[in-house]
Amino acid sequence: AAHRSSESTPLFRLPSVAPAIYPLGFLPLIEFDMVDLGGAVGARGEVAGWDWDLSNTAGYNRGDFAVSNSVNTSLGAASPRRFESGGTRYGQNLVNLTFSRRFDSIMAGSNLAAGLEHRFESFKIVPGEPASFQGAGAQGFPGYNPPSPVDVDRTAFSAFVDGELSPLKGLDLGLAARYENYSDFGDQTIGKASLFWRATDWMALRATASTGFRAPALQQQHFATVTSQLSGGHLVNVGTFAVGDPVSRALGASDLKPEKSRNVSAGVIFTPMPRLSVTADVFRIDIDDRIALSESLSGPAVTAILTARGITNASQVRFFTNAADTRTEGWEAAINWSAPISTEGKLTLTLAYGAFDNDVKSLAVNPVLPA
Repeated sequence: AAHRSSESTPLFRLPSVAPAIYPLGFLPLIEFDMVDLGGAVGARGEVAGWDWDLSNTAGYNRGDFAVSNSVNTSLGAASPRRFESGGTRYGQNLVNLTFSRRFDSIMAGSNLAAGLEHRFESFKIVPGEPASFQGAGAQGFPGYNPPSPVDVDRTAFSAFVDGELSPLKGLDLGLAARYENYSDFGDQTIGKASLFWRATDWMALRATASTGFRAPALQQQHFATVTSQLSGGHLVNVGTFAVGDPVSRALGASDLKPEKSRNVSAGVIFTPMPRLSVTADVFRIDIDDRIALSESLSGPAVTAILTARGITNASQVRFFTNAADTRTEGWEAAINWSAPISTEGKLTLTLAYGAFDNDVKSLAVNPVLPA
């Protein structure tokens, strides 16, 4: 269990913003209160030569916002100075059952593992008090006010099999596959192949190739809020709208697609002497349909759509979208040395260096505002 309280300040407001209440100007104070709860229970044992592991892991997060030393200019002199801004709730429960067994009699040894997993997720947005979002909203942090209630959940089921085989001593081959089925995104199968070869007592080679799959998070699909941000030197309210909101749809949003990836890596390991190892690896990661926030959209077309929906506390719009196909590649190297300290401890020193390059292979075009 963890609890965190924090305070932060947005930009100072000039005396002209609310002269009747703050003739010298004011600095809003955003208050955040968060509670994290998590735990796991499990059991493991052996049956018919197989090791089994059963576990249940649960987690819950509650985050609540408030803003003080503030004002809602739309309410005039009757405006409160402090506002309860609402918050978010997220919960997850994960059940996992895994079986594994080693077979020493097959070639130079092998290992087989398989398992099942069930996940339940829930996400909720708690609206702020009406005064926090009416009209222009509270200065510094307008309260949560999703156009429609956000209280969603989903389930996901997955199964995997993972096999490792040693055709000869010093050579390990691995092959794995995983099937996933989401209640809101259908199913997908991904795989992984790996090789580890200890060529000599002081050198080994390793390589991996795999595919990946990530369904859009509930938050990426349904999150909505309004925040104050600087845009072109001016303070404006930027609305983050859910992908399915009519405002987002009118401005080019579409249902989010899962991210898919392809990963390859290769490396070498040197152990020239006891307690000293040197590793070097290269890798490439291609991600298709990578999810990110759109840019903040503004202009006459955006204003007209917001006005038609009766939204007055935001002048710019953004939403999550499958923004781009990206490629990340690079290399990493490390030197590790360790030495015992008397009989009770060990000293380890590591020197590492990495170089990474990120490129956008293709960028999605907004069909409504292609510029």
